[in-house]
Amino acid sequence: MPFPNIDQPETIEIEPGLQLKRFDWNIDKMLEGYHDPVVYQDSEGIFDEDKIPDADYIENVPLS
Repeated sequence: MPFPNIDQPETIEIEPGLQLKRFDWNIDKMLEGYHDPVVYQDSEGIFDEDKIPDADYIENVPLS
């Protein structure tokens, strides 16, 4: 999430081989992760397969 008036790097190296990338709102790329049961169950608490996140869900997730 961008912070107003604060320059943010494209990537931050956490450790060799692990980087944190700036959020770019690429919803299609994010959908791949959200369709992984480990992600939607563990991070979103969704266990009903009929409620697997879609693009509208991702676009409206509160960022704070």
